[in-house]
Amino acid sequence: MRLEWLEDILSVLDSGSFNAAAETRFLTPSAFTRRIRSIETALGCELFDRSRKPIVLHPHALDCVPEMRDAVAALKTVSRRLSDPQDALHHRITLVCQHTLTASWAPTLVAFVSRDQAVNVRVKSGTKSDCLLSLVKREAQFALTYEAKDEVSGFDPEFSDRILLGQEMFVPVANLVQNPELVDDLAARRVPIISYPTSVFLGEVQRKMIQFQADPEFAFVSIAETGLGLAVVEFVKRGLGIGWVPQSLIGDELAAGELTLLTDTLPGFTLDITLTRLTGTQPKHAEALWSMVRDGPEIADMAN
Repeated sequence: MRLEWLEDILSVLDSGSFNAAAETRFLTPSAFTRRIRSIETALGCELFDRSRKPIVLHPHALDCVPEMRDAVAALKTVSRRLSDPQDALHHRITLVCQHTLTASWAPTLVAFVSRDQAVNVRVKSGTKSDCLLSLVKREAQFALTYEAKDEVSGFDPEFSDRILLGQEMFVPVANLVQNPELVDDLAARRVPIISYPTSVFLGEVQRKMIQFQADPEFAFVSIAETGLGLAVVEFVKRGLGIGWVPQSLIGDELAAGELTLLTDTLPGFTLDITLTRLTGTQPKHAEALWSMVRDGPEIADMAN
């Protein structure tokens, strides 16, 4: 499969007609139609339902659209890098972060490592499992993640190096102005919560380190569930329930009195923020970045 074939197919899908697609591909309608036929001949099947207006892909081809778009983007990136000799010399780093840390700690870290050298940092976001997988597949040089003390880390210490960047509290908060009935709920030992799925890291912390260790008289009732810390903040701000969130996400809301800390009634938990890499040979610019973070000023002081 050639890049121009994928671009031809997607241009018809996006424009809805062969004539419009031909214009975007800088071909005459007849030449473009012949090219589409040659692609179908090479693949051994029809791709387009020509009986419909606008023209649409047959279902089997439509299922492949996400992969085609990804392939086009990837091939263009490779082509650009191969055709630009300077690109290989550029200090490009890929940093994969847990979703919440992408918004809270990643900007400070990127600002720090970009300050003293010409480095381009590509930031990806995902779950902690995604971060681990990106390192293992060598899709990223570094992972910015939370760690919980006494919990088995997904990163094997025999095959990874780690820098402790700082700590923050995972705290219970509520909007008591929007929903004053939450005070009565707590008095009755009923805790309506915005929960995380247990399949994500913060969900495990919420279940094992907080709910399990809380006063057994408390009855935790899940009102809604989401895997994103920023989404939990929004649900809590609307007064839907009580949520545990990293405190760095809600500094402004606490200062404005929009949200109330409930740590006098419900437990919080301290999270470590770590930068992790796999052991072994690293590109020179990645090794320099690691040394800069390890030996430089405390990132925690910069983040606060």
